[in-house]
This record gives sequence, structure tokens and C-alpha cells, in this order.
Amino acid sequence: MGFFGGDTTVSVSSTIYNMAGDINKRPDYLKSTVTAGVLGETGASLADLIQNAYINGPGMNLRSFYRWAAGSSGYEDAVGFTSGSLVTGNSLDNVALADQIQTSLGAPAGYSVAIQSSDLGYADISWWAEQYILANHPERIETAWHCDYVNGQGVITWADGGQEGFTPAGFNPAAKYLFATYTLNSGAVDGTVVPGQTVTLDVNTGFPSTADWKVDSSVLTPTTLDLVNTVTTSHTYSDNRTPDSNTVTTHKSAQGINTSAVFEKTSYLGIDPANPKRTHSTRQIMHQDQVVSIVDNPPVTTTSTNLVAGSTSVTSTQTVVTKTQTTRLTRTYRIDTQDVTNGTQSGLQVFIYPLGSGNGVLDAMFNPPADMGRFFPYIPVRIDNRMVSDTYKPDVYAMAKKAYKKATTKNFDDFIAKINENQSIKDIDYAYVVFGVSVNVAEITAKKYLWNFFEACMESASFTPHAYAQFKAKWAAAQAVQDVFNAWVLANGNSSVYTQAPPMGDFPALPTQSLEIRTSSSSNLNYDMVISWNGIESSFGAGRADPAHGAGDIWWVLNGADTLTRTTRVSQDPETGLSEFSFQVPYVTLYWQVDGNNWKALHIYGLLHRNYVYNGKSVDISITDALKDKEESGFIIPLNEEIFRSMSLKDTTQMSTACTYIVFNCYTVVKQPWYASAGFMVVVIIIIIIITIVTWGSGTGPATSFYGAIGAAVGLSGVAAIVVGFAISMIAAMIVSKILGYAAKKLFGEKIGAIIGAIATVVVMVVGGTMAGGGTWAEGLSQLTAPQNLLQLTAAVAQGVNQYVATETKDVLQQTNELLEKYNADMQSVADKYGSVIGSNLAYFDPMQLTDVSAPPTPGHAYVYEPADSFLNRTLMTGSDIAELNSTLIEQYVSLTLDVSQSIAT
Repeated sequence: MGFFGGDTTVSVSSTIYNMAGDINKRPDYLKSTVTAGVLGETGASLADLIQNAYINGPGMNLRSFYRWAAGSSGYEDAVGFTSGSLVTGNSLDNVALADQIQTSLGAPAGYSVAIQSSDLGYADISWWAEQYILANHPERIETAWHCDYVNGQGVITWADGGQEGFTPAGFNPAAKYLFATYTLNSGAVDGTVVPGQTVTLDVNTGFPSTADWKVDSSVLTPTTLDLVNTVTTSHTYSDNRTPDSNTVTTHKSAQGINTSAVFEKTSYLGIDPANPKRTHSTRQIMHQDQVVSIVDNPPVTTTSTNLVAGSTSVTSTQTVVTKTQTTRLTRTYRIDTQDVTNGTQSGLQVFIYPLGSGNGVLDAMFNPPADMGRFFPYIPVRIDNRMVSDTYKPDVYAMAKKAYKKATTKNFDDFIAKINENQSIKDIDYAYVVFGVSVNVAEITAKKYLWNFFEACMESASFTPHAYAQFKAKWAAAQAVQDVFNAWVLANGNSSVYTQAPPMGDFPALPTQSLEIRTSSSSNLNYDMVISWNGIESSFGAGRADPAHGAGDIWWVLNGADTLTRTTRVSQDPETGLSEFSFQVPYVTLYWQVDGNNWKALHIYGLLHRNYVYNGKSVDISITDALKDKEESGFIIPLNEEIFRSMSLKDTTQMSTACTYIVFNCYTVVKQPWYASAGFMVVVIIIIIIITIVTWGSGTGPATSFYGAIGAAVGLSGVAAIVVGFAISMIAAMIVSKILGYAAKKLFGEKIGAIIGAIATVVVMVVGGTMAGGGTWAEGLSQLTAPQNLLQLTAAVAQGVNQYVATETKDVLQQTNELLEKYNADMQSVADKYGSVIGSNLAYFDPMQLTDVSAPPTPGHAYVYEPADSFLNRTLMTGSDIAELNSTLIEQYVSLTLDVSQSIAT
């Protein structure tokens, strides 16, 4: 996502469907093998049965399929293979990144790049949309907009519904990019000095205080002044004689000092309200001058009249004018002003660099991927809204057909035909079969694969331990710095108290380890998924990690999520410049109770599955959503061949029963997942298991015919009939064995009867298939165990049907009907016993329940097992005991069959 968490419309959809069918009805391979061995006519010992079942089982099938695809089959050339690139961490250096952005932009002199955030990731149209909006409509970046990528164009839809298109330069859905947000900052710029008024101080006024001013300069200049005194004496006479005048000049030296001082003070004004991008100050320059100057004193004039010497009538008037000079100190000051720009911050901008574009410094910030080996190849089914066929991509079709047969043993054309039956198939643009494990899988062996997978990722040489913990600490520190900066913006924008700007927070990049699995041939199918996480840590301990989980159990625990908030500034405007963005990093733990006394755990942060459907559009599933999903999640960890091969054959065989998925991708969201409905039951893997176990992979034979006949009675055919017939025959055999057990006790007494009942139970189950084919004694019982009668008997027990038909002996038919009517009222009890004997799930039937006296009781049910004394008596029987038992059985056969209802009632 972009810096603002871009609200990008999801116009793609992806849904998976496990081809093993319902998650609650999947088989336990080993138990199913043993059960089938008891029920079917295999002609082999149980040991041989198990060995052959695993050798011919789905685990070996998958291994064989991989070898074929990876070999000289030509599959890689026609379809493509899937390899994994593991990328752990990154080498982002924001200082070097700022230098490279500044160089590539050709930033003007005096400007520097300040990184706000940086990240590495795959193509996300949100980054290009933010780049466009910030450059063209920065005022709308915080509004509710979203962006789509349509036909090579970015389409922004604004909050008011209007749309605007742009061309996302360099957008490549398959490429990896370095994304960064930054601002361009300038240094200080001095404005013009505006002169102030000169103020002359009187003798009683001092200069303004300079206590908080800085002295720029102070000059003292000594000076010598020449003070001139003149005395002019003039006479005028009363007899009008010519006046006379005489001036006498004298000089006097005086010393003085001239001073000139310049003081400076800068007042920080913070953010300029007229231009919030700018912070500024007012610089004041005060000139203080003191000058000593010569001042002319006012002239002094004296006048006197006297008789001219020697005359008694002529007078002389004498005027004396005295002029003197003195010194005077003149003090003046002037304060000039200057507006100084401390710095400018441009609006937020977005930088996008594609990996491998020629900048060695930036390319080095992408950690090289580690080879995660090869994964099981996908099988394409539908490409560009068309099914592959012999007329559409015939080369791909031919290989896909062979691959599907080898992986599932089934027919590819039948599979495609089944998908095409639904009219909504036109909604699907791409479909392919993949092999993997859903993270919320219930199967323990599949969880072992999950453990091995994540452990292998953690142990990769390029993995950085504790990277996520270190990231959280750095993030908290960056947010603390950013909080101080945001507080400064508010204080300096809305008050008269201004302070210098603190630094902005530099948020670290979220450490992300990712595994990308994609096809090596992009021309055929856009198969591309990325599994990413932010950290993996391991721990271990003694005892039980959780008392609710026993030895060997593996389980997930949801621990919540870390919420990380980034409050930053897209501008210094106190009103509109603040942007807040939060995201969560989920935290889960995968526990493994290794044995009764030891456990280990993997703690995984930020686990995410991203399925790229089309042109960079992806369907994202977080681990939290996946584990909360009640259905099997589309969060699939694909099968890595090396990890798969390292597991035991027992585990991989069991896992292989449910690790085949079909993935449906489309460009628009499909509201109804028709392909996961009851009308699209692709239960391929269960069918494989049944055929493999019962017929050693042949799909034919007496047992197959027997079970197929039962299935055919309910309108099914082919493999489906075999599967259903298998289930029906198991239920019926158990019911018949119980009936014979009661009859045996009536005829032979409690002790011998229990032995007969135990033997009869085994006999009915083992020879069930043979009875359908004929035989002397088996022929006599075939009327009870014929397919149509087994079906009716099963229906009577399961659904309350009171009739039992299709027996040739009229009396036996009548007695059987009466018997079933009598037991109609006890159906619930029979169902409970059936549940306790074979379980509520046929696939998980455990024959050992019949003899396990130590098995814990199930609430509401009672286990029916062979008592210990009957087991000992039966196994310790001598030859004469066996002979007597056989003789009694033959002699009493007629009475047994005619008196069966009375025997059971007893």
C-alpha cells in the first residue's frame, strides 16, 4: 500500500477448493487401509496390505508426478515450472537514498531531500496514484479516494464520485520497486534590509538596552577638536569719524571620542501564516552612534560709551563681541529590520524506482533473493477465460492432461467437463490446480509441513534474527520525535510563542521477508503468489505448552496484533497538514507438543498471503482471517519438493490425501462461490484412496464390483458408486455382525456365544465381498448380504425404514420384517452403538475400538468391544473346542435362521 494506505478497489477475486472435499470427511489413510483390509478380499497379510498401500499411495504418486514434470517430459517448456525466491529483510539506507533522489531530481542548489518514509515492495497502483495526486491535487490527498488500474491506466475515483485518469509511468505488475516519500527543503535566505528611523537621544536618556542583543561591531574613534575663540572690538564716534574695528582670534585644542556600535537580534516567528511551507524570523539591526562635535556658543556682546581722550564733547561707543566654541556629544540609534526565511519545505512527493533500472546504489538496497528450491508445478485448467483444449493452447493442454493423470490418477477431460457444467463458468478467467497446504488445515501431518516450511525460512542464511523487535523499537522512537515536531507545529502556528523547529521523525521500513512463487513461463498463466511475514522467532520449553493438547499435536494460537501508528506532516499548516495512518501486524504462534514433556513454537509476525490475479491486482489474506475462516482458507503454502521429500512417507502420504487444490481467479468479485457448492463435488483424492487401498490401484476386482453394485442401487455409477458402496457395506456388515452375535449367545450360551459373536463379526466383514460372488455357506448368507438387501438394511437402521425385502425365503422375510419393526423403537440406541463402534465419520473408523477396553467413553455413547475373557477363550481354544464349535454351528443352522427374532429378543 502507499504512504496513505491507498484505498484501492479490489476488482479481482480468487477462491480455492480442496479436491479432497469436505474438510470434516477426509480419511485417515492408515486407518482406512486397515479397515479396507478387514472388509475387503485382498489375499494379503495386514503387513503387506499396509506396505503396498503406501508404495502405491498418493504420496508416492505426487513424488512420481514431480519427477516426471521436472525431468525430460517437456512440461517446463510447455507450461512452466514454479520456483521460489526467498527475500529476507532489506538494506534501505535513507541517507544514501536522499542523496540519490537529489541527484536524480537535479535539485537546485541550496535544497536538500528529506526522506519521510521508504519501503520495498511489488507494484501497487496506490503509490502511483499518490504520486499523481500530490503533484496535481495535493489538497485532495487526505480525502476519501480510491484507485483502479484499468487497461494500462490508473483511474482515481474521488469522494464525490468523479473520476480522473492518469498514466502510471513505469508501472509493471511483475516488477519490484523502491518507494519513498520525501520533501525538498531549502536553507536560510535573507530578505531585504529595511532601514528604521534615526532617534536622537537627549542628555537625560540612555541608549536602549542591549542585554539580549548580539554585538556585531563596536568602534571607538578618538578625535581632536580645534576650538576657536574670537573677540571683535569696534568703535563708533559721535562726530562721525570713521569707525574702527579689531578682531583677536585664539585657538584651543579639545580631545573627544566618537563611538559606533552595531547590535543584532533575531526573533523566530515560526510558521508563516501567509505561506505555511515557510518558517521565518525577523532580524533586527540596531546602530548606536555617539559623535563629539564643535558647537558655537552664542556670541557675547558688551557695549560701553566713553569720551574720546582729549575731548570734552566727542564720545566713543565700544562694542566687544566675544565668540567661543565648545564640544558636544550627540547620541543617536536606528533599528533596521530584515525578514529571514529559515527554511522551506515542499509538499510531500513520491519517488518510485524499479529494481534493476541502472542505479547501482539503489539496486544494492534490494537484498538478493535466496534460492528456496523448486515447488510442485501447477496444472493450468483455464487461461484467459477459456478452457485449455486440443484446439486452444494444445501444447499446454497435452501436458496438463498428462500431469493431471499422474498427480491424481484421474481423467483431465472429465474434470474439465465437470467444471463446465456450471453456467457461471464464464465468471472465471483463470483456473489451475496447485499443490500445497492451507494454513488452517486440520490434518496434523499437513501441519508438520507448515512447521518444516516456516522453520526452513527462519533458518535461511539471509534471515535477520530479531529484526521485527528492533523495528518496533525504532518505530516508537521515530513516532516520539514526530510527536514533538507535531506539537511544535501547533505551538508555532497558533500562538505568539515561537521556538526553533525540532527534527522530523524518520520512520524505519517494516522488515519484510517474502517468498514469491511464480511460473517460469508468464505467457501461459499469471500464476504468481507471494507469502510474506515480518519476523519469525522460535522458542521451546519443558512440560505441556497447553494442557488441552497432547503429545504430537500441532496447533495455531492467535495472539492479537501490534497496532503501529504513523502521525506525520504532509505540510506545516497547523490546520490541514497532519496525516495519521495506522496498520496492524498480526502475531500468531505455531505450537508443536513434541512429546509429553517437550514443546517448541514458532512465533510469526505479519504473515500474509497475496495472490496476484491480474496486472498487479491481488487478493490478500492475512493469517488472522485465514485461521478464523470456518472453511479451508485460500492462504496456501505451496509444496516445496525438498521439504516434502524430507518428510516421512507415512506423513507425506496422509498429507497427500488433501493437498490438491483448484484455484479460480477472476477480474471481478464473484458473489456466489458456485465452484464450492454441492453441485461441484470434485472429491478426487478420496476416490484415489479408496481405489488404491481396495484394489491396489487397479480400479477393478471382486471387491470393486461388490461395492459398485451397492452404489449402483442408489443410482450412482463408476467410482462414485464404489465409494458409496464401500460406506454402505461397512455399516451393514457391522449391523449384521451384531445380529449374529446375539443369535450366537442364544444358541451356544454366554461364554461360547460371545466367542461365536466375535468370530461372526470378523467373518461377515472379511467375506462380505465373496458372498456377493457365491459359495456354499456364503451362498446361504448371501440373501442377507446381497447388495440390494444390504442397502435396505442400512436404510432401515439409519432412516427408520421398517421393511426388509428381496429374500427368497418367505418365512425368513416375514421374521426379518417383524424383527425390524420391533427394533424400530430402539433405533436411537442402535445408532448410538453404531457411532461408538465405528464412529460418526466412516473415514475415521478405527477397528481397534472393537477390542480396546481402555478406550475412554464418548458422552452419550457406549463402546462395543470384544470382552477380554472372550478374546482369551477364543485365542486359547484347543482343536477339540474348534471342532465342537463348527459342528454345533452346522447342526443348529436351521434353527438359528428360523428363530433369529426370538434369539435377538432374548
